[in-house]
Amino acid sequence: DKATFGASDDLQIYHDGSSSFIKDVGTGNLIIQATDLQIANADNTANYIRAFNGGAVDLRYAGSAKLATTSTGINVTGSVVADGLTVDGDAQISSAFPRLFLMENDTTDLNTAINSSAGDLKIFTVNDAKSVYTQRFNIDHGTGDISFFEDTGTTAKLAWSAANEDLNFADNVKATFGSGDDLQIYHDGSHSYISDTGQGDLRISGSSLVDIKCGDDVMLRATEGGSTQIRYDGSQKLATTSTGIDVTGDVVADALTLDSTDNTITFG
Repeated sequence: DKATFGASDDLQIYHDGSSSFIKDVGTGNLIIQATDLQIANADNTANYIRAFNGGAVDLRYAGSAKLATTSTGINVTGSVVADGLTVDGDAQISSAFPRLFLMENDTTDLNTAINSSAGDLKIFTVNDAKSVYTQRFNIDHGTGDISFFEDTGTTAKLAWSAANEDLNFADNVKATFGSGDDLQIYHDGSHSYISDTGQGDLRISGSSLVDIKCGDDVMLRATEGGSTQIRYDGSQKLATTSTGIDVTGDVVADALTLDSTDNTITFG
């Protein structure tokens, strides 16, 4: 039997032998009014929902609030598991150690963790159990420095210094160019190298002048449309000219071959 209300039995309250029902089947809405509202278990020991006049609405699990409305949105206590998330505006994670995990379900132990701690933003590769972290990237917000790590994630091998405005490659870390790493620039801990290991030539060009130096001393100087000089201790010793070469100082040779019609040597 049903307790019915309204000209057309719009509101019905009844039990069907298994469950109890409060049912609105007619005109208008079902409105429950209270100063503060709580929906609880049968012996009133745990709330399912609590609503406060002029305040929050709580959704609870085993009596503990898990989701509560606020004046700006919602407040969730615990984790949120969702099939998707769309944010129309800013997304903010507030914590002393905020972290964001990107967990891939089509790979094993190849996930991404992004966190911020002590003023640094860090990116890690993390395993599925979130127990092994391998650092890949670091930004120091205090200095603006940026670091990239080698495959084990223990040592930064490439670092941008914001203060010095330079990019530092650690020993044996190569700057490579070309699809086959044809040009390589690096320092091996003892020596510096500019190495052409692939297709084509190694070409060095300048708009008007090319100098090759040791310290402050020019060892070789090439001038566009002019001479190429070879130097000793910074002083010119041999220079090309429009007719041959000009040597400053002595020429010491094991032999001399003249290729001319008269085989003459002019002195003075």
